[in-house]
Amino acid sequence: MRVGSKSDADGLNPDLWEGTLGACPTRSQRLRAWWAGRQDGRANVTPDPETGLTPHLERFRALNATHVDSELLRIRPRMQEVETERALHRQALDNASAILAEEQAQTPPEADSATVGRWQRRHGAQIASCAQTIRSCEAEIARLDEDYQHLLDVRRHRIDRVCERHQQLVAIYWRALLRHHGEAEEVRAGHRQPSLTVPAGTFTTHL
Repeated sequence: MRVGSKSDADGLNPDLWEGTLGACPTRSQRLRAWWAGRQDGRANVTPDPETGLTPHLERFRALNATHVDSELLRIRPRMQEVETERALHRQALDNASAILAEEQAQTPPEADSATVGRWQRRHGAQIASCAQTIRSCEAEIARLDEDYQHLLDVRRHRIDRVCERHQQLVAIYWRALLRHHGEAEEVRAGHRQPSLTVPAGTFTTHL
């Protein structure tokens, strides 16, 4: 069963795609962003030449980073569960593979037929058991890899929505700033609308 899928009917693993995480800011958020841009424009606040940000845009950037971190922390326990379970199956697979290799390297003893027969039965049973363990572990690892990829997809989806929401607020603020700024043409010529980016390495997690 995929982690966090809609088939988790017991309620212990709610669908991670669900939840109140709209990509669009609320009306009050949009209004506050517009008002802040209007006020900064009227005060002729100019973006910092190094960062391209005004103090209010810096607050948007910090808030976006905080929400991104929150989403990373939100899903991390699920990912750790999958990582731990996968490591156990990987260890069992390695152990079974090592035992199988040892068994396959053995040769029948030079003994009477009864002893050889017992050895062959034990040898065959051991090989069959190891092969079954290997198949089972490989199937579980494949399932866990699928679950892990699902969690990565959910994480990216939610973080993209966080960034999209804050980027819309930046755009509202920026338009209001330029509309009311006494030196709008100079600001427009010297600065572009800031773009909120996800921190480097956010989506580089691998098993």
